[in-house]
Amino acid sequence: MSTENQPSSRIEPLVDGMRELFKRNLVAGTILLSDASSTDTILNIANTLRFEKGDEIIVMDDTCVWNEDANQRVGLEFHTVEEVTDVSHLRLKLPLQKSFLLSDNGRIQKAIRNVPLYPKDIYFGDREAITWDYVAICVEPQAQLTEWLALGGLLSNEYRMSLMVYVRMAGSGEMEEYAQRTCIAYADAIENLLNGNIHLDLTVDEIPILVDVLPGDTSVWIDADQAWNWGVDFCTQYEVQDNYKQEWDLAIIPEHYNSETSSSSSSDSYRYSPQMSSSRTSDSSSFSSPSSYSSSLFSSSSLSSLSSTSSSLHSSTSSSSSRSSLHDLPMVQIFLNRPLEMHYRVKDKAVLRRKNRYMYDSRVTEIEYGLVQRKSVLLKAAKLSWFGKETQVFQFPQVGKGGSAY
Repeated sequence: MSTENQPSSRIEPLVDGMRELFKRNLVAGTILLSDASSTDTILNIANTLRFEKGDEIIVMDDTCVWNEDANQRVGLEFHTVEEVTDVSHLRLKLPLQKSFLLSDNGRIQKAIRNVPLYPKDIYFGDREAITWDYVAICVEPQAQLTEWLALGGLLSNEYRMSLMVYVRMAGSGEMEEYAQRTCIAYADAIENLLNGNIHLDLTVDEIPILVDVLPGDTSVWIDADQAWNWGVDFCTQYEVQDNYKQEWDLAIIPEHYNSETSSSSSSDSYRYSPQMSSSRTSDSSSFSSPSSYSSSLFSSSSLSSLSSTSSSLHSSTSSSSSRSSLHDLPMVQIFLNRPLEMHYRVKDKAVLRRKNRYMYDSRVTEIEYGLVQRKSVLLKAAKLSWFGKETQVFQFPQVGKGGSAY
């Protein structure tokens, strides 16, 4: 194994990966796939993977407007998820009070304690001055350490980060207590997310699987247009998963791989099928009005940011949906190093995944709470200490660069 096959040991991509993980799981914005009418309790959304029973969410669309007189946004609704019924449907505890339409860019996102986090408010590094709406998260790199796992050339790199949660106080008394409780709730959500993903998804590539996978299969079918990025690879950690289960420790191999053909070109890892039909299909099978305190958090800039993100989701989902409905969708067959053990369905959002940075150990080790000042603003704060470890292989002997050159 040569060092050129090893992932970068830089901490900067891990900080970006941590920020992306928070955006996908703590914001978790996704679009409606069908109109939601008043009195409905079932929402049809793009993917329920990042939602669970008890999650607090906002339902909104582009008709939500800023009321200057009340200093709050009106037209959105706060709800609690009663049940995730399948990969594209969730049930609310109480019915909707108004309709949310696809034509108005209907969407949902998480809102812990009815206080939303926006993608723009997840920062690279701690800040003295933060431009935000209500909750901000700063991902601060702290340290990078190394130690030998094996003197023959196996190194363990350890990365440490501080994850700061800042919540703006909107007053004293009950408002200050609400800010403290919100800060604790976001810190708890981060801890649960990270400790629930010990082998952390910090920098991950994934691609939809286009044909159901049966137990015993040694290959998967993916979009031919993206096959160039999924060639033979014995060194990286690959996984197959859907919304309910996962298998890991996989590699991509040539079609007729044996010990004498390990140097085959990457194009040998798949078989092209220009006219195989895709089996990608989707089954269609305590409201409280926002308080003035929670509603006032929705500034025009925040909702504009969410609307932009949601519009992008609408575009990509629509493109993917129309593409997968073609009967002559060009696909390629990617071959794996061992038979899969479980059934992975297209309707359950089956994907092939590649972990570019594989953490063999990671945890939140400590959470501190306090009151801090940024410029002239007092903030409730929580600081989570996190570490992650990965291995790096060095090839010996190494070319010396300290002698004379000629």
